[in-house]
Amino acid sequence: DEVNFEGARAVGAVPDPAVHLGAGGAQSGGPEDAEEPGEGFFRREMFEVVPRESVPHLAGVVARWDFAWSRHERGGKAAERSPWTVRVLLGWTQRHPQLGRDWYILHIVREQGDPNKIMPLVKRTALSDGIHVPVLAPVDFSAGKVVISDLRNLLEGYQVIDQREHGEKHVRIATLQSPAEARRIKLVAGEWNHPFLD
Repeated sequence: DEVNFEGARAVGAVPDPAVHLGAGGAQSGGPEDAEEPGEGFFRREMFEVVPRESVPHLAGVVARWDFAWSRHERGGKAAERSPWTVRVLLGWTQRHPQLGRDWYILHIVREQGDPNKIMPLVKRTALSDGIHVPVLAPVDFSAGKVVISDLRNLLEGYQVIDQREHGEKHVRIATLQSPAEARRIKLVAGEWNHPFLD
């Protein structure tokens, strides 16, 4: 899918749900992740699929990566790793005083492989997203620092944001439940919709 949402820029701090999107559930894997914390938080009907041309002006956008070789903490211990590396391109509207904001999952990239395969994908994806799109990646234990350092070297000129993850995964995912139940998370139509929803 061609992805280029011109004019969408991250403004100020990245909103909290954008930080956690990709931390579990459908966003970070597939059926093989069915036992992951967060299962049952989301239902298919929560997500409206909309055509690209219906996406309004976005206040911000971020590319959030979750790497397959990253370790996630569960109960104070390193949890089993997902076999998938995932990039979620997420945009959001200005916050309405009464209604809040809408979230748009603009595009998703999913791939399996080691860093030798994934890092070139990260570079190609960043080039497609545009240099104005900040790249957000989780910091997990000491290995995360290596990932962030590698990303900054790979994506020179891009804004690379490191996000240290705290707490249980299902608690972090729960920040997305309220906007999802309110049907405020929308998916831009694309070939990636089916794997995401399933």
